[in-house]
Amino acid sequence: MAKIRKTVSIKVVAQEGKCNMQHKVGDEWVLEGRSPGNLCWLALSSMVAPISIMMWGGRYPSRDPEVITVICPDRKNAVTFEIHRIQD
Repeated sequence: MAKIRKTVSIKVVAQEGKCNMQHKVGDEWVLEGRSPGNLCWLALSSMVAPISIMMWGGRYPSRDPEVITVICPDRKNAVTFEIHRIQD
């Protein structure tokens, strides 16, 4: 049986320093099989594996298996994102 691709959302939940893309707490994107506009490519590159796992039904061992937290690689201006699997 083929796995069904899920929709996921990405939300900024914390921000330190000055993000070059002006991402701020509360910004949110929904991924439905393609990259959202206006999301920093560096941050998105750090989320590719977690997004893929969430979209294809995988789970991380965490407090909430429907949510993964990812921090942008720019540690000096760190933006923290939450990736949520959206239930159909």
